[in-house]
Amino acid sequence: MNKFVRGFILIITIAMVSYYGYTSYKKSVSFIGVVHENADSVIKVGVHDIMETIAWDAITSPKYYYDNSNDKKDDDDKEKDDMDEGITIPYNAFIYSLPEIADTYFTTLEIYDVSEFERFIKKELDKKTLKIQDAEDKSYRFALIKDLKTQLAWNEEKLIVTTSFNSSFEKAKQVYLDILVHAKTIKDSDHELLKALKNEASHITYADAKSTMNLDFNDGIAYLKGITNDEAAEKYPNEVVVAMNSDASLSLYFDVDFKQNIFKEKFIKSLELSTFFKKNNLDASKLADRTNGFFSIEVNGKTTQQDTIVTYEYDDNFEKIETKTLQEKEVPKINIKLGAENESLKTYLSEIEALDKNNVFTPFPLYQLQVQEDAMYTYFSTYSELVVTQKKINSNFFEGKVNFEKLQKDIEIPQTTKLFALLEHLRIRGYVDNNHKINTEGSLTGKNPEVNILSQLFFGMETNESTQKEETEL
Repeated sequence: MNKFVRGFILIITIAMVSYYGYTSYKKSVSFIGVVHENADSVIKVGVHDIMETIAWDAITSPKYYYDNSNDKKDDDDKEKDDMDEGITIPYNAFIYSLPEIADTYFTTLEIYDVSEFERFIKKELDKKTLKIQDAEDKSYRFALIKDLKTQLAWNEEKLIVTTSFNSSFEKAKQVYLDILVHAKTIKDSDHELLKALKNEASHITYADAKSTMNLDFNDGIAYLKGITNDEAAEKYPNEVVVAMNSDASLSLYFDVDFKQNIFKEKFIKSLELSTFFKKNNLDASKLADRTNGFFSIEVNGKTTQQDTIVTYEYDDNFEKIETKTLQEKEVPKINIKLGAENESLKTYLSEIEALDKNNVFTPFPLYQLQVQEDAMYTYFSTYSELVVTQKKINSNFFEGKVNFEKLQKDIEIPQTTKLFALLEHLRIRGYVDNNHKINTEGSLTGKNPEVNILSQLFFGMETNESTQKEETEL
């Protein structure tokens, strides 16, 4: 009996050592040859670690996974399961950006069977009436998925997935050549950018020259933790006076001192890129001169607004007559505040005719935002009365809170119903610690505290989509 026990323990030990040796090797090689050599920021997605976490969660909560397993798949789902995508599932996946290509992100994956991959992608693209094309020099092939703002490029060995929020893929072509033809990737696992990622064991990690940010998925909750070494850290306020409703369904504020030119310049630059500002003839510099760097937004309850509905009728002489009628509608109670400066922001908006005769901010079409001002703030609100709130001193220069159940009742956006029904609270804050480093902390809680939040979101959204599909078919 003792020999059997010793033998069993030896077999288990060998199996564990072999498993962890193999995974350590796969983890190490996963960093090599997949990130462009000029990348300035990288997100590591721990695919293996996430799968391992979910597998363990399924063992500890078998009933949840059994009840939510979808055995009744339709023909399309079964066909997808039978199809080989030809792509190797990586131990770690890496999403990276390059400084010369703004708002564009790349992921490099390994292809083990290009014919299977192309068979798979052709079938998927046929549904979207898109075509696979050859590069001018025939060195790679590519396809554009417009609705996802995504482009795929590949050769016999590698696939590059590119997502561009500026909807331009022209500069991405050079990246395709660099990686698919010239192999210009980071091959040293001790590279500073990759070393920062290797030192972190979180499910998802972001790293650049100054920052690391970690995201972990646990039972019922996701945690966010980040640290930024920024020379401007000591310029952030360590005490912020905040007047907000603690019971709001959504509350968010940040406070940066515009007397510090570095913050003001960043603010102006970010707004100048906004199509909203360009389209409505709003000058970001003039707006920045009329606020002190404080911004907040609250959603808390509902209010009633009147809309003017314009219709056209024909009189007895068959002449077209315009008819205006007032219609009441419920809208969220939204209050946006910008910290006041010496010059009046409201006056500036009046001068450029962004306010109507009732002081409503006309460039915002969704709701009527009434603009008011006092010595402390400029207000943009969906209601006329100014709500008095208690002022508090906070050490966070940035803070946000969401109560998803209350927020869904307040905003009633159909597209958010499925997601919000799965979540309870979001909390996030930013502060400067004693070492003059910027700290970011956050948490997202789900409805079920005993099941991993990733599984809750996956199964919850899948169930909602299946239910919606069945209702449509009926």
